[in-house]
Amino acid sequence: MAEHVNDYGKAADELEAKYESARLAKDYFALLKEVAPILRSATNMYSALQSAREALPDVSALISVRGWVMRGVPPEIVNPRASDFRRL
Repeated sequence: MAEHVNDYGKAADELEAKYESARLAKDYFALLKEVAPILRSATNMYSALQSAREALPDVSALISVRGWVMRGVPPEIVNPRASDFRRL
């Protein structure tokens, strides 16, 4: 499970690097196409882990793994603000 979650972290790092180097609107739109499925998968995994956590409250490892899922996704991608697109 940890390896699977780490893969999300690696993908998030790659996307963050692309975000930092984006300069044109087409760069941002290309990035959004990559982000959408990863964000959807991470959100679904988080929900499944939350359900597992509620069903198995004595398994503390679920808390850690659940937290890793959303920490691996940069906040500007999860909750974009207009200021995040200031370079457009």
